[in-house]
Amino acid sequence: MRPIFLRMAAFGPFGGVEEIDFTTLGDNPLFLINGPTGSGKSTILDAICFALYGETTGNEREAKEMRCDHADPATLTEVSLTFELASGCYRITRIPDQHRPKARGEGFTEQKARAELYKLEDSKETLIVAPKVTEATTEIINLTGLSAEQFRQVMVLPQGKFRDLLLAKSEEREAIFQQLFQTHVYSSLQNTLRDQANVLSGQIKAVQVQQNALLEAHELDNHEQLLAEMLALQEQLKVQAQKKQQAEENLKQVQATQQQALQLSKDFLQQAQANTHLIELQAKNAEVERQKTRLDKAKKAREIAPLFQETQKQKMALEKAQNLTRASQQDVKNAEKLLQTLEAEKQQLPEKQKTLEQLNATVLELHSYRQRSQQLQTAQYNLQLADKDAIASQTMLAKQQQKLTAAKKLLQEAEATQQTQKI
Repeated sequence: MRPIFLRMAAFGPFGGVEEIDFTTLGDNPLFLINGPTGSGKSTILDAICFALYGETTGNEREAKEMRCDHADPATLTEVSLTFELASGCYRITRIPDQHRPKARGEGFTEQKARAELYKLEDSKETLIVAPKVTEATTEIINLTGLSAEQFRQVMVLPQGKFRDLLLAKSEEREAIFQQLFQTHVYSSLQNTLRDQANVLSGQIKAVQVQQNALLEAHELDNHEQLLAEMLALQEQLKVQAQKKQQAEENLKQVQATQQQALQLSKDFLQQAQANTHLIELQAKNAEVERQKTRLDKAKKAREIAPLFQETQKQKMALEKAQNLTRASQQDVKNAEKLLQTLEAEKQQLPEKQKTLEQLNATVLELHSYRQRSQQLQTAQYNLQLADKDAIASQTMLAKQQQKLTAAKKLLQEAEATQQTQKI
């Protein structure tokens, strides 16, 4: 970290505003801050440490105690430091807790601590943290990689400690160095290492006791004999390892042979299953052929089914025509009987002059019978036509019966074939 510009207001012995431009020192890595006692040399270091961490170099006074007692009440205690790091240029400004005059009226009010951190690049200021003090301190620690205590140990030597160091005895000087450089960490490390060394020494002694016990158990005089015994055992171990390797190779060959046998057994099993499946397929093929034959016969039977139905219709029509013929013949017979009766009554007309009116009625009835006779003639004509139709139907029926006989014969053959297949 390299300081560039420091500004102090009402801080330490400085009642006003003091500014230090470190760039005027050039690029020299070393410079001297010189002046009489009380001139404010340590205050410069305190201001730098306070600006960065909010603490003084000796950490003996709090930040609010750094306000100058002779400062103007209207001037706030404030420190601003511009510094440079490898990551860039920054400016931090801190205001500690303090009393300031009220903006209105008389009296004072409490001014809370504030901190603002800016990053400076190319004449541009970027606010990083504001106005929380703790966040600004955390960001400074992240940027510098040092805490306030580490900064004091590495960067500054508090006033008064150097004189005590020169005049102190060796024991006291060691204590001062411990206080200045916080070497108690190394003392703790030394004590820890000493304890670990004691533990290791005890472990070594225990190992030596075990070694002596092993020598006595194996009736050996010294470590050289034990080493020779170990070498011999190692040779035996190598031989046994070679035998083990050979046995493992033999085991691998046996396993490979077993695997081949298992695979061959699987192949035989698959072959047997394939043969069984082939036999099943052949049996199913014969069944398929039988079903195919039945299907063909069923198709032929279905082809003659309409002919059979037509034959049944013609047979029913013939029976109906025959019934109609019989009914017509019966009507003719009834009409003939009625006509004979009327003829007999007509012959009796001369004798029945007294019943003329009845005869007239009979005549009228005879006329109606005559109409029936005409209807009978029409029926006879229709009967003749029906006879002709019956003859034609009988002829067609004979043909249908021939076809039906042929169909029955085919059906019987199909049934006989089916029975044969079942057998």
